[in-house]
Amino acid sequence: MKTIVRCPKCGADEEAALLEIGNENLHQVKCDKGHESFLVTTQQKYEILFEVGNYAIVDGYYREAISSFSASLERYFEFFIKVLSVGLSSSEFQNAWKQVASQSERQLGGYIFTYLNVFHTSPEILPQSLVKLRNSVIHKGHIPTRDEAVKFGEAVAKIINDGCNLLHRTKKDQLQEIIRKAICPNNSSNYPTLILHTYLNCLSERELSSFEDHLGSLQTHNKPRFET
Repeated sequence: MKTIVRCPKCGADEEAALLEIGNENLHQVKCDKGHESFLVTTQQKYEILFEVGNYAIVDGYYREAISSFSASLERYFEFFIKVLSVGLSSSEFQNAWKQVASQSERQLGGYIFTYLNVFHTSPEILPQSLVKLRNSVIHKGHIPTRDEAVKFGEAVAKIINDGCNLLHRTKKDQLQEIIRKAICPNNSSNYPTLILHTYLNCLSERELSSFEDHLGSLQTHNKPRFET
């Protein structure tokens, strides 16, 4: 995913720099004046993947949107379980996660029973109608409509936001520890921090804004190829 940010070295000139977001939180950017800088983004992997889905909707790629939203949900499951596993060594967690990393059903099962064990109630999950839609898109080549992509995205966003709000209320120290480790690996805290304008953000407890309003705000950054 690519987006435009302000160059940290241009000061008042506010020269634009292209930020190409990858798998890590530390990114190198270069503005039109040739300034090269490093920026640390605060977003978690599931937040970025969800935003990739949003941009796909804006550009009219509804199948790709559902695929990205589905990947975002799986990375949220991993994030949620990781927060509730604070106290285990990183190697212990990674060795266990390897056993489920390649199968979405196992990740869902791990999420459900971890949630149940800690909070003594079952979590909200996708309804079967949306699971069927996702499977049709991913495995059967179904090309969804915009309304289907938006409905799927809204359902995923609610599950993730409700879960993160619960962690803020009950496991805030563990949550902040996992956020810190993701944002500041390998002394990346020495670089300027950039908070991207994304629909999901786990840095604080929050209510979701209008999904359609957020999609509308992306038009100026990534204009659709075809006007309607």
